[in-house]
Amino acid sequence: MKDSTNFSGFDFYDIWNIDPEINDGYPFLRGVPVRDPETETNEPKPIPRFSFSYSGGELGQEGNYSSICYYTDMYFAESSYKYNHELATMSLSLSMAAFGVAPIGQYVNKAAHVRHLLDDLGYKDINTDLGYPNKPTIDSIGAVFAHKPIEGTNYEVLVIVVRGGGYEAEWGGNFRLGLNDAHEGFQIATRKVQDHLAQYISSQKNKFLHKEIVLWITGYSRGSAVANLLGAHFVKNRSLTADISLKRENIYTYCFETPAVSKSNDWNDPIYKNIFSIINPNDFVPKFPPGGFSGKWNYHRYGNTIFLPS
Repeated sequence: MKDSTNFSGFDFYDIWNIDPEINDGYPFLRGVPVRDPETETNEPKPIPRFSFSYSGGELGQEGNYSSICYYTDMYFAESSYKYNHELATMSLSLSMAAFGVAPIGQYVNKAAHVRHLLDDLGYKDINTDLGYPNKPTIDSIGAVFAHKPIEGTNYEVLVIVVRGGGYEAEWGGNFRLGLNDAHEGFQIATRKVQDHLAQYISSQKNKFLHKEIVLWITGYSRGSAVANLLGAHFVKNRSLTADISLKRENIYTYCFETPAVSKSNDWNDPIYKNIFSIINPNDFVPKFPPGGFSGKWNYHRYGNTIFLPS
């Protein structure tokens, strides 16, 4: 069996090679290193390290800073219902990069930080057209969309990052509660992200059809409220579009300093337990709108809430 004459159609001159001492005698590609189980160790490979930039500082004294993060596609190897601290940390880094470039008031290359980070991570077709090129208004929202294949698989990661810093007048939308179950201001912003996502998918549907979609959603503060609602929407409906389905265990939603978003009675349904909101209990933002105030304001977050430190 382990003889070149037994492998019909194999080009053993330019593409393949065969050697009884290599690859257990089976054909191997020329120029590609062959695994040697005897010399390999069981120690895990270090997770690749990346640098990223983000904006921050006191109002009127904003600046741009840098830090490091760690990313691997293997973060999506386990079910989204299992909390992954490394993925949470990476999600926070991505959310911070999406704040926008300082200073406030300039909108040229506003999304440069998040574009650079996603590009370094290997994501393609990065779209920052929603919210970043224009001055924010009460009902506007900024979001980033990108995707990448997981090498050697049929999985395609689609990431949605919702802007949660440097959003200026959007702060006013945080106080628009409305009369329906979902917080009206956050719901308006969520619909805008959904509409833009539909356009993004439609413009390159061939890259998503017949693929196993991994959906990664993240955001900070106002952005995390929208991320929380987005995660709940996709978990409940199990579809990206009418012809692209999703598996709940492939929907990863990590939110930071998340306000309460809905009065819906199903907020604690087990199906939403793949949504994680990570909260500093001393931060005012996650305490608004109140839950259970006089029995009238009964707002909640979907999924799990993890309070720091924990």
